Amino acid sequence: MKPDERSKTMAIGTHLDLLQDIRTWNAWRRTYPSVSPDLTNADLAGAILTGVDFRLTDLTGADLRQAKLFDGSLGRANFTGAKLQGAHLLGADFSRADFTGVTLDQICAHSILPFKAISRQARDAIVHQLDRIVVD
Repeated sequence: MKPDERSKTMAIGTHLDLLQDIRTWNAWRRTYPSVSPDLTNADLAGAILTGVDFRLTDLTGADLRQAKLFDGSLGRANFTGAKLQGAHLLGADFSRADFTGVTLDQICAHSILPFKAISRQARDAIVHQLDRIVVD
């Protein structure tokens, strides 16, 4: 089995282990940019993930409440059903991310406007829920 194929079949636990150190995670992502990491239902509440490379990552159902995702590369990530309440998203790139079923209430309001590249779907979801966003 090729190294890239092994990385594609890594268990969620291994992905979580890599994520313990953002530099290690990002180095692994640079080595395997086409891999779609599986962080389905991961508990990342309150995690400091500044500058994380979550491009193509499956975060379906993940708990990202109060997570610090400043300047993250989150393009084409799958956030279906993820919990983002209180998440800090300043400078994050959400281009073509999937926010199906995501409730964006209580997201840090100062995080919304500076998205570097935001998909129409994400923008529509945010606009639809702006009345529920709490300014901290």
